[in-house]
This record gives sequence, structure tokens and C-alpha cells, in this order.
Amino acid sequence: MGRLRQVSKVLSKALGGLCAASFVSACAMTTDVSKSVEFDATSDKAIVLLGTNVEWYEGYIGVGRGIQTYWQEYDPQALKLVPGGATFWTDVSDTVWVTSDYRKPTMKVVEVEPGDYVMTAASVREKNTAFVPLADGAIRVRSNSFLDPRDYIHPMAPVKLKENFVFSVSPGQIVYIGHFEFIRASGGGDLLVGVNYSHDEAAARAALGGYPGISGQMLPLNLALSTEAAAR
Repeated sequence: MGRLRQVSKVLSKALGGLCAASFVSACAMTTDVSKSVEFDATSDKAIVLLGTNVEWYEGYIGVGRGIQTYWQEYDPQALKLVPGGATFWTDVSDTVWVTSDYRKPTMKVVEVEPGDYVMTAASVREKNTAFVPLADGAIRVRSNSFLDPRDYIHPMAPVKLKENFVFSVSPGQIVYIGHFEFIRASGGGDLLVGVNYSHDEAAARAALGGYPGISGQMLPLNLALSTEAAAR
């Protein structure tokens, strides 16, 4: 889990300027695929697998160790979000405890529209951290309402390949995009200051095995390679 930690350093720098613009998490709008789904290479949708967890300190006592990720369509030529474009959520209600041992990812299997995606936000408990610029004039939300991040993220926010995780998926494809371990701010805050990225293909294949109606070859994508290549 320690490999590719340089990605965390790049993202930590990027997130540092955005943490002050955190906002209340939207309600879970996940696209978790049904256990009875029928999917193969002729499908007009795509399947995405990813693992997520949060770096909780050992001995943490509390509730709400969940993590949400939010993905939006972007234009890979313009390197900007597509206004009104495709989106998908992932939602893990209770992530595993973190100790000095291996941090086991919680795998999610979601059905999405084919296209090009970037991770624009992630939330711990009720507080989101944006990974792209917010809309002009957006301010921190101070209510307990559940709000959609699209109301606060700039509709054409720039995407930076050196700092953002991006991937593409085609109709009928099954892609595994990796495991994202989110690092919370020091002192136990809920703002996110970095992401450790790695792969656990065995966990992804095991999760996919729980969906007998999904057939086809799983394609592992290494999002960190494109991030590192852009950084050079």
C-alpha cells in the first residue's frame, strides 16, 4: 500500500489550496450495480470497479467512518469539466479500521455511462473536499443539508493531469481503476489532504465474482501512470 506515495505528495499540494472550500456532502447518489444485472461486451453502459478507504488513526472511537467519491465527465482535449455531463458516485458507509497492517479496500462495482471521467470531490462523514475549483462566488456551506457538489463545483472547472485522477471507459468495458486511500488532515479533521493510490486486482476480481450476470474481461487501469507521466 506504500507504493506510489509520490501521487499523494502531488495531490496534497493541490488539495492544500482547496480544503478551505469544503462543503457539506451530498446525499448518496450511488450507481451501485444490481446483483441481478446482465452485462456483456454488447452493453451500452460500462462497469467500473474501485476500492476506497480512509486513513483513520488506530484507536479512533466514533461514528461515520464512511467515504464518498464523486466523478464527473470532462473533455480530455479542453481539459475542462463538461457542463451537465455524465456523473457517478460511490458510497462506503463504514470503512475498515486502519492499523499498522494492510489497509484493506472496500470494493465498489458501479454501472456508468461510457466516457471520460475525473474525480472532482470526496467526502468524509458530512464534509466534502473538492479536487477542482469551485464555482465563482461559492462559499463554505454551514448547514446540515445534503447538497449536490455540482451546485458548488465550477461547471467548466479546469482538470489538471498532474493533480487529478482521470480515466476513460467505453461501452461494454469492465475497468478496475485502483484503490484510493484518502488521508485526513492532521488532528483528526475531516478535510482530505492527500490520496495514496495502489492496486489490488485480487480484491477487484473477488468483488466482480459476486455479480454472475456480468461477463467479460476486467481491464486494470493504472491512473497513477498518466498522473506521473504528466508530471514529468
